[in-house]
Amino acid sequence: MQELIALATSNPELLNEISRLSIRPWALDRGRAIQLGHLRGWGLEYGSLVDEIGRQQDFRDAMELARTRGSLLTPAKLMNLYMLIKFGLPQLEHGDIVEFGSYKGGSAIFMASLLRSLGSTAKVFALDTYAGMPDTDAVRDLHHKGDFIDTNVEDFRNTIRANGLDAWVTPVQGVFSDTFPALMADGRKIALAHVDCDIYDGVKYAINEAKRFMVKDGYFVFDDPLHGSCLGAMQAIEETLLHADKLFAEQMYPHPVYRYPPLA
Repeated sequence: MQELIALATSNPELLNEISRLSIRPWALDRGRAIQLGHLRGWGLEYGSLVDEIGRQQDFRDAMELARTRGSLLTPAKLMNLYMLIKFGLPQLEHGDIVEFGSYKGGSAIFMASLLRSLGSTAKVFALDTYAGMPDTDAVRDLHHKGDFIDTNVEDFRNTIRANGLDAWVTPVQGVFSDTFPALMADGRKIALAHVDCDIYDGVKYAINEAKRFMVKDGYFVFDDPLHGSCLGAMQAIEETLLHADKLFAEQMYPHPVYRYPPLA
């Protein structure tokens, strides 16, 4: 562990080291590439990654789009998504990115910009009501129906077209249970599920349904469960990935990352 800490805090080219270590074979521990999780998390929290990633033009271009759309994700979370997409996804079989909860589309258009810069044929499907939150659980959730209503799907579509990103991101409007089955009906696979819907029912649905379509070694990335307003989201993760599936996190800072199925 001390060797990893030293590497993350003193290596001026940590991003290159993460790129190198992202190539199989990985150092595995309890179904996760724990060394990569340490380097990403520690490098963002204490090491050189914030400055290194901030200098990358593909990140800067994607970050500008995220800011324009009004993403609520912290820069550290976007930087971690940057590493997972740029270095992680090329090691997996082909799959798309499904975002459960997109609000104004900032993180979705961020990920789409990265896919374009990589020349990827993968696509982001941004699932949201685009009309505020649906019904919530009065006990588990602090959020209420109608929260985050200040969004507009047509405005999001116009931004996508204006930036030439139609081939890499598609908004999917509606409640998850109404839209997700049709989206996956043609044999689509998921390489990364970005779950950012804040509430118990949405997170639990996203986990249980996305698992059925995940590529081998795919990523679950959760924006919400460590926020004080999102204990319902954390409960959904605890009931499914922790207690039922007995998974161990590959990363907890700046947000929880799990591999599914667990690495073997």
